[in-house]
Amino acid sequence: MSRITTFYQLAGTDSEGRMLEELWQMSDEELMHHHDVIQWLFPLDQESSFNPDAPVLTATDIRIFQKSDEMRSHLETSFYRFMKVVGVTCEKGDDGKLHRLVFSPFSKLTYVWSTPNHNWLRFTRIIRSLTILGKPELACMFLQFCEKNVVVPEAKESLEYWRKASL
Repeated sequence: MSRITTFYQLAGTDSEGRMLEELWQMSDEELMHHHDVIQWLFPLDQESSFNPDAPVLTATDIRIFQKSDEMRSHLETSFYRFMKVVGVTCEKGDDGKLHRLVFSPFSKLTYVWSTPNHNWLRFTRIIRSLTILGKPELACMFLQFCEKNVVVPEAKESLEYWRKASL
């Protein structure tokens, strides 16, 4: 087992010695300002340009995620948690499944959506990670939310990255 699969099975730690559940319990401010966390919540199959300690998924890791309901459920929890950080509420339907994403009415984070910032890079990572690890429906819903709500002219290039990440 690799470090990232053990981490997502709630049996291992990230590069800083934190369990996945500890990351979920961080305050919104901590999650926003600890830039290493995003790579562990949403791992990719390529090296991070910003964090040399970030996990890099192997083909085996990806297959393990795709076959594990538990790990995909934990990935979904990471998604819900990070949406809260960026001021988005995940509304579920009567069936318990995600129904839609909406702006949280009390969010102080309107800048995340109205002007280019480092969170837009995070959005690319989130969409790509969800897509390759077996939650493409969440990636698609988040992409559609971004397409609808990031409407400033500067977003054109980012929107293209987000769309490519979902393929």
